[in-house]
Amino acid sequence: MVSGGVAEGGTATVLHQEIVAKGYRGHYQRVKIAIAPLCCGLPINTPRERAPSPHEVAR
Repeated sequence: MVSGGVAEGGTATVLHQEIVAKGYRGHYQRVKIAIAPLCCGLPINTPRERAPSPHEVAR
């Protein structure tokens, strides 16, 4: 479990450091953007389903 969660007042920097220590290889900016809604009390966006490719539509 990550201890410095945003709900507990943690920052994106702290969260990024903790998840990097657990093996995350992504960039800090990705973490910052992902948790930005939490800082304002908004829900996190859920990933959208990938749109079908033109080839898949043509079938």
